[in-house]
Amino acid sequence: MVIKNKFKVFDLHIDLSSFCLTNGRLDLSYYGQVGNGFFPDQVDIPRLKKGRVKTFLASICPIIASEKGFELPKNALVETLRQISFYIDQKKKFKKSGIDFFLSIEGAYFIKSEEDLSLIPLLKKLGVVSIAPTWNFSNALGTGAGDFDSEKGLTKLGRKFVEVCEENGILIDAVHASKKTFWDIIKFSKKSVFVSHTASYDIQKHRRNLDKRQIRAVVKSGGIVGLCFIKDFIGGSSINDAVRQLRSLVDIAGVNNVAIGSDFDGMVQEDLINGLEDISKLPNFFEACLKSGFTKKDLEKIAWRNAAHFLL
Repeated sequence: MVIKNKFKVFDLHIDLSSFCLTNGRLDLSYYGQVGNGFFPDQVDIPRLKKGRVKTFLASICPIIASEKGFELPKNALVETLRQISFYIDQKKKFKKSGIDFFLSIEGAYFIKSEEDLSLIPLLKKLGVVSIAPTWNFSNALGTGAGDFDSEKGLTKLGRKFVEVCEENGILIDAVHASKKTFWDIIKFSKKSVFVSHTASYDIQKHRRNLDKRQIRAVVKSGGIVGLCFIKDFIGGSSINDAVRQLRSLVDIAGVNNVAIGSDFDGMVQEDLINGLEDISKLPNFFEACLKSGFTKKDLEKIAWRNAAHFLL
């Protein structure tokens, strides 16, 4: 199949640093094959170019992943700074290739007291533009998606964290939050909230997906929602299943409020969608979207303009 579409892409979520540091991949100038059968290799400069990705939110996720599962590092701040350093080292090489990125933290496990909030201005200076208070694990700020039905939400420290981030121009990403934490973020945030990588709960009842009320609350705040390409979130392993998810998000949120938040390099082998195995395959997805009835104008918004308008 010849892919004719050339939609440039702003991806709201790529887990590059954690993958590369885990697998020892520091040179991203060539097609890599360092991922093993468990963690597939999905992102590098050639793949980004082929996928037409011009800008992305570079995720910093201070979680240690292995075939045994996921766990917190011994020192979350050290791990966060280690991943930030990785991106600083890569910045010039990416820019020379015509690709830019901004830093986004996925889980502020290094915030354990009010004293730690003094780190927020430093993170802003280092280039961090958004932070998700939690990952799946709960922390001192609130309950994560692993506590999906928890009655607990943001803690007192978590509410102060939201306030300090917004005072410093850092956006709150309400991804990976329990429902109560999500609604507390909506309640206590004074600025736009977004969700970088998720899918529609209407299509797939997964604890990481958003229901209609949540999606509409994000839009009402002035935020956007990014579609993630993990099979369990999508509810199927075909590109058409991903297209169906996109249609659901657009029907609920409106075409001006949906973007791509792939989560590439944050997947294991069993998460993959056929035809979307890595970021170079994004044109396959947009081709399927065109065939399903999405217009070129719609897809230009979803692929690039909505995210660019929100973040740039």
